[in-house]
Amino acid sequence: MTIAAMCDVLRLEEGGSPRVATMVTAMNPHERISMLAGIRAGAPAEIYEGTLMLAGSVLEPAEMRALEAALLATNS
Repeated sequence: MTIAAMCDVLRLEEGGSPRVATMVTAMNPHERISMLAGIRAGAPAEIYEGTLMLAGSVLEPAEMRALEAALLATNS
């Protein structure tokens, strides 16, 4: 899949896909960490950053802080 196609899926220019937003809110914290860590490892930075921004727009602030902390810990 090309970067353009991945951006279309996430609709980064439009604030994100409702399907992806629903998926992120439905996941438990472990699933979110696994998904974002996988995207970080295998996708272009723009896709990872866009997905992280989308998560931040739909998660509660405490959930987002926990996700960011976990992602930092898995990056070490």
